[in-house]
Amino acid sequence: MEKTKRGFKISRDIFAIVGITFLVIYVVSLFIPIIWAIITSLKTREDFYYNKFGLPEQWMFVNYVTAFTKMSITVNVPGGTATAYTYQMFMNGLIYALGCTFMGIMTPAVTAYCVAKYKFFFGRILYGIVIFTMILPVIGNLASELQVARAIGTYNTMIGAWIMKGNFLGLNFLVFHAAFKGLSRDYSEAAFIDGATHFGVFFKIMFPLILPTISTLALLAFIGFWNDYQTPMIYMPDIPTIAYGLFVYQFSTDNLISSVPLQLTGCMIVSIPVMIIFVIFRNKLIMNVSLGGLKE
Repeated sequence: MEKTKRGFKISRDIFAIVGITFLVIYVVSLFIPIIWAIITSLKTREDFYYNKFGLPEQWMFVNYVTAFTKMSITVNVPGGTATAYTYQMFMNGLIYALGCTFMGIMTPAVTAYCVAKYKFFFGRILYGIVIFTMILPVIGNLASELQVARAIGTYNTMIGAWIMKGNFLGLNFLVFHAAFKGLSRDYSEAAFIDGATHFGVFFKIMFPLILPTISTLALLAFIGFWNDYQTPMIYMPDIPTIAYGLFVYQFSTDNLISSVPLQLTGCMIVSIPVMIIFVIFRNKLIMNVSLGGLKE
């Protein structure tokens, strides 16, 4: 019996060692490209050509100044054209990401709450629509979306982009639906007895109870919208975000910024806010989003 237990313990220890080893290798493989990109962004063109993986012979911190000043997009304005510079695109990107995050999180949250907590036939239809749209591949609708946006006057506007992202379809709806389903009805019934309204129950009781879920999804959504260049490029070309600016920057033919170090410098500049957000809110991203029930 003791031999069996000892053998089981040895097997478990070996499995743990192998698992931790693979985990460490995986983590290192994620950090190596980032470290290489940071080091390369501080090289000259010639230094990168002859020394691709070593430390810079001369640390070119001026590359960040060059990339910041050179990253720009020409946009149309009433009466002609203008140039949107990096600081303007940063502001546009921040406004775009915040607005789209709010709309992209609150819309499915409210819809999922109504479907999960109120018994009505249309709620089942909404749930079925979400599942159906996730299974059915929707392609080739870009032209029609642009026509609709132009027809209702939301094309090339920031508010139009927010409205477009304010839909309940997708995985967020299912996450919120499961979270609200897991909450006991005793919370809302006690509030209704005290005279609370349906809006009061949602915003003062139910919403705070799933706040860890909302904050985690909001952080992930913000990072996704911050890195989104396709939507601004297609639907609001005259309000460029920093991700859109980086997309244009990497195809620049300017000899000063067409080198690999300067291209990576632009990538690092755009990724700095995301890195800061991750460092500040890293505990939110790994927080357990499961919720407990009522205390006995």
